[in-house]
Amino acid sequence: MIRVRTMTQADIDDCGRICYEAFYAIATRHDFPPDFPSIRPARELVATLQSHPDFFSVVVESDDRIVGSNFLDERSAIFSVGPVTVAPMCTTQVSAAR
Repeated sequence: MIRVRTMTQADIDDCGRICYEAFYAIATRHDFPPDFPSIRPARELVATLQSHPDFFSVVVESDDRIVGSNFLDERSAIFSVGPVTVAPMCTTQVSAAR
């Protein structure tokens, strides 16, 4: 069961970890340097965006566990989306199911 809901402050640690792991997985797969040197800066980014009044933040849950997040930047007339993150274990499961 997949559920999308508004992110709360209680979600920041899980979302920060997933953000770090997701971007790390992509970077290492393509031999790029990682976007975040550790979980801490990724967590700080998530905390900043989640608390900002002009960003709408959501989490995706599967089986009552957070497996991803997304942000909508509403600061101008043209909205932007991101960062979008999905836990690497979820993308592995989808690939294996194909």
